[in-house]
Amino acid sequence: MKFNISKLSILIVFISSTCLGSFFFLKNIQEDSLFKLHESLLAKNLSKALENETQGWPDTMTNEDDEYKIVYTFNNELTQYIQKLIKEKAADYTIVTVIDNNSGNVLSAVGYEREGKRFLSHLPFTSTHPSASLIKIVTAAELLEKGKIDTESMFAVNGRGSTLYKYQLKDKINKWTKFLTFKHAFALSNNVVFGKAAVDYLSGNGISKMAKFFGFNTELFREVKMAKSVFNMPEDQYNLAEYASGLNRDTQISPIHGALLSTIVANRGVLKYPKFVKEIVDPKTGETIWMNPSRQERAISNETALDLEHLMSYTARKGTARSVWDKMQQSLKDTLIVGGKTGSITGGLPYGKRDWLTAFAIPENKNDKGISVCVMNINKEKWYIKSTYLVRKIIEFYYNKLSPIN
Repeated sequence: MKFNISKLSILIVFISSTCLGSFFFLKNIQEDSLFKLHESLLAKNLSKALENETQGWPDTMTNEDDEYKIVYTFNNELTQYIQKLIKEKAADYTIVTVIDNNSGNVLSAVGYEREGKRFLSHLPFTSTHPSASLIKIVTAAELLEKGKIDTESMFAVNGRGSTLYKYQLKDKINKWTKFLTFKHAFALSNNVVFGKAAVDYLSGNGISKMAKFFGFNTELFREVKMAKSVFNMPEDQYNLAEYASGLNRDTQISPIHGALLSTIVANRGVLKYPKFVKEIVDPKTGETIWMNPSRQERAISNETALDLEHLMSYTARKGTARSVWDKMQQSLKDTLIVGGKTGSITGGLPYGKRDWLTAFAIPENKNDKGISVCVMNINKEKWYIKSTYLVRKIIEFYYNKLSPIN
């Protein structure tokens, strides 16, 4: 009996490849299942910490008889500084979040309750806060991305910029009419300009999609289950104007998401999903059994992000966030690009007057996207401290102590 060596070789290779392929296929399924199991256990443990309103995050998690170490992305030195800063002069509630724009790592997430004199881990992750004028970042992105306007487009304004009456949305010019560029309207947080621009150039579907690109109605974390930030579909044209300007209590956001808005601008339009757990480690072997993968996707074009950077930088220099820039150390003024967006509204849970500021600080002439900071103060009656002060002090500490530029 004669054997065809060529055919036999092909048969052996085929059988070997099939078996080897099956082995790796099953191995990948097993590893993927373990990955999802550890991720699910982590999310369960951390979500429980959020629900119980704890004063700290667990160091370990357990699975049956096994115990694993949770490694966080938090910078302890930065967090201790923020805690000290807040305790000196806190609002009824003060919440601070800091994100590394390069990686999406959450460097600090601090929430403080003045009455109980306690730090609460869940506060930075709660989405029960009206976004106020922070949403103007999203509206501006949609207007600029669609080429409807540019930063120097002119708008006619009647009445106060902090209000939004139906008559203010009409193009009626009289002797009291003022004219503002879009850049000035953004810097001064003018509701009328944003309401008019939305009614004239945007649709409810379009701005809702842009809000999703910026992380609204989206699961932001793998490691914890938290309520999503909410942006609803506008019901009519006036509702569209309200949502676009932020003059409503329906659009809600978490402080951690507030910082994320700035990271998208700092990253030239790329949304890098935030994470505050780096990995899970088996303390017996030192082996990493779960690594939190980086995730990112483009939210807006590079050109739109540059326009937003310009608008937010102008706001920090000439607008509602100017005290951040005016009082900053001169050495940092010479080496940083700083931009921000403020917001102010009464409502939400806990109830009170919200004082928002989201900001980025990017080193110039370096391959470094810097950090983004979000501060939200909730004041019930008295005002104790301003968000602009806290943001400035955090930026100065970070670049003087933790990541010196020179």
